[in-house]
Amino acid sequence: MFLQVKKTRELWAMSKIDLAIWLVAFWATVIWDVVQGLAIAIGFALITVIFRSQWPKAAKLVQIGDTEIYKDIHRYGVHTTFSHIVIFRYDAPLLFFNSENFKARALEEVEKQENELRSVALSANSTSDTADAPKKSKRSRIYDLPQFHFIRRKDKHETENMVRYLIIDASGFTHMDQMGVKSFKDLSAEMAKRHVEVLIASCRAKIRQKCLQCGLFESLPRNHFYPSIHDAVLYAIHKDEIEEAKKVSQVSQVDAYLHRRKSCSLTFIERNTGLRASLKRDDENCDLSDEVSKEDSESSS
Repeated sequence: MFLQVKKTRELWAMSKIDLAIWLVAFWATVIWDVVQGLAIAIGFALITVIFRSQWPKAAKLVQIGDTEIYKDIHRYGVHTTFSHIVIFRYDAPLLFFNSENFKARALEEVEKQENELRSVALSANSTSDTADAPKKSKRSRIYDLPQFHFIRRKDKHETENMVRYLIIDASGFTHMDQMGVKSFKDLSAEMAKRHVEVLIASCRAKIRQKCLQCGLFESLPRNHFYPSIHDAVLYAIHKDEIEEAKKVSQVSQVDAYLHRRKSCSLTFIERNTGLRASLKRDDENCDLSDEVSKEDSESSS
């Protein structure tokens, strides 16, 4: 055990938490005995697991170039960010002891992006004002966010709330309890007040089953769940086009139905007209045969 002291530098470089567990186990074994030292080390390791689960890593994701890959914004320089979309990932099971932390950090990311967009809009307005002035300050400079695509707003609430979609990457949710589902409900309700739509991406089957059992689909419909982040992003970007296509499809279906009804009516009328004509011809033929038979009987008499 004393020979492993040389490996403390390696543990420090790899993981400081693992080094802390090793130091606790080492000193507990030195002070007491092996059994008590191992018991104390196991207890300390469980405490570190609880703390890491309660305050796990969370990240805002961005699109890497023109690919369908979305990664942490702080790890990649070349990326694409959408002004009205926030993509949020939480790398931990969503349980009772970290559900409030999950909700708070998701709200924090939404508010942070809205503040950044407001600051960019204000700097753009101030720059346009200084451009109209006869003299320009040498210290004035515009700081733009990288790769931001600004979308023209169409109604009042979109102007006041620049973020319209919160996409949650659920691939890190290996487990979820009732309080975790409740945090989803609370987050969805809070975002609805801000006119922000919540979309869930890459959700595991057992997590969806848990959401069904806890009644999440009553507040967050099934069509808000997407198999990948890119599918959710495409929906958020082209939602207006999708809704318009649905309306056109519904209108075309109604037109097709009316056309079929009209065709059936015309066919029925044609059949009735043909039937009446044939009946009329049959009646005329019967009258003609009666007249011929009458004339034959008179001539024979």
